[in-house]
Amino acid sequence: MHDERVGAGMAARPGTGHPARPEAAAGKPGRAGGAAPGGGAPAGAGSGGATSPPPPYRLLALDLDGTVLTPQGTISPRVRRAVRRARAAGILVTLATGRVLPSAWVYARHLGLEGPLVVSDGAVLASLAGRGVPGGGTAPEPAVGAEGGAPGGPGGEAPGAAVPGGEAPGVARGGRGLRDPGGAPPDRLHGPGRRPGPWTLLDVQPFPRDLAAAVTAELTAAGYPVVVQFPWFLASSHRPPVSALVRSLALPHLHHYWVLRRYVRVLPGDELARFVARAPEPPVKVSALGTAAALRPLESRILERYGEQLRLTHSGPGSFDLLPPGVHKAAGLQRLAARLGIAREQVVAVGDNDNDCEMLRWAGLGVAMGNADPAVQRCADRVTATNAEDGVARLIEDVLLGGGGPGGTAAS
Repeated sequence: MHDERVGAGMAARPGTGHPARPEAAAGKPGRAGGAAPGGGAPAGAGSGGATSPPPPYRLLALDLDGTVLTPQGTISPRVRRAVRRARAAGILVTLATGRVLPSAWVYARHLGLEGPLVVSDGAVLASLAGRGVPGGGTAPEPAVGAEGGAPGGPGGEAPGAAVPGGEAPGVARGGRGLRDPGGAPPDRLHGPGRRPGPWTLLDVQPFPRDLAAAVTAELTAAGYPVVVQFPWFLASSHRPPVSALVRSLALPHLHHYWVLRRYVRVLPGDELARFVARAPEPPVKVSALGTAAALRPLESRILERYGEQLRLTHSGPGSFDLLPPGVHKAAGLQRLAARLGIAREQVVAVGDNDNDCEMLRWAGLGVAMGNADPAVQRCADRVTATNAEDGVARLIEDVLLGGGGPGGTAAS
């Protein structure tokens, strides 16, 4: 049996076995100190006092990389089964990821998810096409060029049409003949409708365009690969690599690469900033890629120059991400929960990296992966097994479906 683990240097909250975190003393809304979500006595209280059962968890938000995905980048059969069981039990499962929408959509499809997604580190909320959420909301109108052309550049090239060495599979210049993976025709993909693909944009928190363009110019001038996320496509200074998993025809990786090729525009570094400044869609996130050692002085320079105009976070060791202040997964998840009428105490969030910390602190139950850094584990209520040990599945099986509740174990 793999018991709940408490990372190095973390104390357990009295009566819970949960790792302590900074705001534990103050407690979350509805939870005082070690109290269970929704109030009441701390979980695990002695038999002398009645324990109020916590409200049922209704929303499970999962990070992708390092959480749902194994170290090899796959989704294990056990995790897929556990997610299916959670959904069958009435729990809405969503992804809360730093990935761009088309990338997250591929994995959502392979997990069988039907609900809305939190993508681009909380900057974008999107629902699968035809599946909205209670509470409605106004989806942003995808912008079009001055002549009514498709986003992307002069002549209305689709984002994938500028990939060096040839156009992406199935993409015709000018958008003619372009179809997204869900079979949507060009007028749905690029026109004035609400669905730029097999999804519906529900909420977009844009990066100030001038600031995004300035940061992009500085990063590319320094010689670093840069990726700029827009609500439903990427602009990049480098071509996405064909991984060994794609070459071996593994799924969903082949599907993922095929989709990204359709939603990535690759531009030389000196053109990328100009594209960001004039793109018909607002940028939402800027990322620089490189080794941690090489990026460290660049991070310091960016923070010194732009200060409180942006926030810097990490989704992995080989990059840093820039977003507007106040944009993070917790804010996106909060907006989604409000749309769904789900209380904070009924939300479970699972993650492994710096960009998950706000979400782990905000959720009624924040769960860090066993492979997360100790600093990230300190943001959480509990720690489950690693992504190599099906930590997400163990959490679902033992806590969400096994009656463990907030005081139970996080792994079996």
